[in-house]
Amino acid sequence: MAMDEIVVPGWSEVTADQMQEFFRQASPKVKRIGLRNFQNFLDDPNKYSDEAPGFISLSQAKKILGRDKVVTVSNFNKVWNTSHKDAPIFYGKKDFVDADCRNKEKGDDFGLFYYSGQSIRKIHEIIGVDPKQLYFCKNNWYLNKKQDLWVNKVPPAGYYLINLKGLFQNLKYREQEDEMIAQFGKDYERTNPHIFTEVAMTVFKLTGKRVAGGWYHRSAVCTADGLRVHAGISDALGWNVLPFRNDADHDGCLRVSVCQKWRT
Repeated sequence: MAMDEIVVPGWSEVTADQMQEFFRQASPKVKRIGLRNFQNFLDDPNKYSDEAPGFISLSQAKKILGRDKVVTVSNFNKVWNTSHKDAPIFYGKKDFVDADCRNKEKGDDFGLFYYSGQSIRKIHEIIGVDPKQLYFCKNNWYLNKKQDLWVNKVPPAGYYLINLKGLFQNLKYREQEDEMIAQFGKDYERTNPHIFTEVAMTVFKLTGKRVAGGWYHRSAVCTADGLRVHAGISDALGWNVLPFRNDADHDGCLRVSVCQKWRT
């Protein structure tokens, strides 16, 4: 039977990454997929994969969250003029179903975003202070060598499931921690400021949307002086990175973007 003769209910097309995995697993040597379970493969390609058992595929993530909520390596390479290779997704299907439910029922803004491993300092070097784009404010204290310890400590590159909606405003740092655990559990944390900054720049380049417009994301990362690193847009001046005390609240402008931890 030819591939174009197979009718798969609920699917408008077979994606390239699904077909690549299908032919790998359906090869004479592997023999794990036949026409009888082709529908099962399309529903969950990763359950046939030896590389990432239990994790979701990129095509599944798009189907659950919606294509507009997923920024792929290909999207990233296009707007940053880079050539990063695709990366695995260290989340399960339930993580995306839960995120989609929160988006629809609570007005959250969860999405899956590729992060390349750049630091805030490196992103500043690339973007600069050009007002024609989402530029950095001239407040560049983090370029000082004194801040090397936290600036050079970047998370690994890969896909991150992030809520871009600012939560827990008008609360102090510890109060925000308590709310985050109460609402999301221990599998979530504050988005790293390096990730948050790069994702904000990527989203703006792709869509023109300004992440954290009018508020700052309050991260868990500490400066050389023991203050928390914050990143966001306070006004029309562009992207700002600032240090604040734990007991500050600043009339609701210090909020939290939560990120789900990798299931590794």
